[in-house]
Amino acid sequence: MSKKHYATRDFRDAGTERHFAAGEHVDVSASVLTNYRAAGLVSTDGPQDAEPAADAAPAEPAAQAKPKRARRSTKATS
Repeated sequence: MSKKHYATRDFRDAGTERHFAAGEHVDVSASVLTNYRAAGLVSTDGPQDAEPAADAAPAEPAAQAKPKRARRSTKATS
């Protein structure tokens, strides 16, 4: 007996036009399942909570991107 696989995120299969919601049980053939696993679209971990709990610690703020440096002119000066 094989394990159940669940969608890791919302996605639509372009070939079959089937839509899968995050956490939804994915029931497809073994060959299609192999492709979904390789793409990271399904997992055997089971449905995951869509939103973190309200009392959970907030995520760290994203690191600030460094400002871009001005490019030097390649023209010869006269």
